[in-house]
Amino acid sequence: MKELAVFLIESLASQKDKVNISYTEEGELIKINVKLDTLDKGKIIGKDGSIAEAIRTVLKACGSKNKKKVILKIED
Repeated sequence: MKELAVFLIESLASQKDKVNISYTEEGELIKINVKLDTLDKGKIIGKDGSIAEAIRTVLKACGSKNKKKVILKIED
């Protein structure tokens, strides 16, 4: 799951070295926190949050296959 999140986010980011993704798993809950450079944050979130929502949808689909709930948070 973490590899998928890293792949999706780093594919969109222009400054890949400033992408920091932390991953915690607590039972059936997976939390993924993403810290980005200010310039990349707009790219990852997208217009009206459309890209971030698409990433969440892909991660949730992957999580549901493993009976896990996935939360993606993009931090400042």
